[in-house]
Amino acid sequence: METPKLLVLVRHAKSSWKHPGLADHDRLLNPRGFRDAPRMAARLAARVPAPARIVTSSAVRAHTTARTFADVLGLDPGSLEVRPELYGAGSNEVLETVRGLDDRHGNVILVGHNPTFTELGNGLSAERIGHVPTCGVVSLALASGRWARADWGAFGLVDFDYPKRVADGGP
Repeated sequence: METPKLLVLVRHAKSSWKHPGLADHDRLLNPRGFRDAPRMAARLAARVPAPARIVTSSAVRAHTTARTFADVLGLDPGSLEVRPELYGAGSNEVLETVRGLDDRHGNVILVGHNPTFTELGNGLSAERIGHVPTCGVVSLALASGRWARADWGAFGLVDFDYPKRVADGGP
């Protein structure tokens, strides 16, 4: 019997626009981003099994968010994989990345950008979650034990969490 896969989509934490001359790829997290990322990682740790791998966009804000999640989740630095092609990728391209994941990794976090992560969060399962805000975390289960079988509507929504839900006293 195949073991289900868990895909966790994390939109990068809030970034800074303080340096207008800085290239978009190089934008840093702002203070709210530095506050939200460890809180959301801790909340994720309490809700789902620890991931085996974190795959992130190469953008500074995404990579910083991914490193924070890895630190809070107690993951080995080797579990973090930077994929430059995720920066600016559309939802079909990210889905191809998911299909190419190693089946030895049962739980994987992808860290990336909008609008792509909102499209993925709404399209991979039959349930609609609306907009994925910065540092939003969408957990999705794939019943198949093979990442290659990932497809639109093939996942079940496990959880959707985001910083404002924490601030509003959500579960």
